[in-house]
Amino acid sequence: MVVFIVTRNIEDRIASTERTIAVRCEWARIETSRAHAMTLALDLRAPLAVLQLNLDFIRDFINLPTADAEKMLCRCASSAAFINFMMNRSIDSCRALHGDKPVPSIEPIDLQELVRGTLCVLETYPKAVGIAFINEADAGVMDTFSCNQNWLMCILINLLTNACDATREGHIILSVHNDATMVSFDVLDTGVGVHEHDKERLFAPFSK
Repeated sequence: MVVFIVTRNIEDRIASTERTIAVRCEWARIETSRAHAMTLALDLRAPLAVLQLNLDFIRDFINLPTADAEKMLCRCASSAAFINFMMNRSIDSCRALHGDKPVPSIEPIDLQELVRGTLCVLETYPKAVGIAFINEADAGVMDTFSCNQNWLMCILINLLTNACDATREGHIILSVHNDATMVSFDVLDTGVGVHEHDKERLFAPFSK
């Protein structure tokens, strides 16, 4: 004799499982949002501090020589540019976390202006070694190209800040190559590198 014991309707069990999965997904989304907000807050502290120090210095010594005043103002502008970049990235990321798919705006980009703007934003980023730029692009070839400038600058800045965080001595080099069909950027550093067991998590969000 076979006895079947039914403790719960199968549809109730499926509904309960779906609710559990939904709750776990919501908590994962909240935790991801929290971790992202904390990361952004930490990234913003340094340029904000530099901006405040320079503004205080300018206020206390308003009669600085022209060259010194210009240097201070450039540093303030660099810090403000980095803060603005981080805020834009925060807005885009929050929208993505809430299900809004970002739509890239394709626009003409000047290669030299892009690199100069990227390095300007990173001028006040904390780093032990400077960032060298090597232009290996062929003159007159792909001086301008179409892309989303904010997204491309975000990628470059992320790569370079990671290099700055990991490199205590040696060098960090940003180089650009191009031909008639493609522009490529390389970031080379002498940092700590990536352990073999961490390589599987390279593209996981908020992990090192």
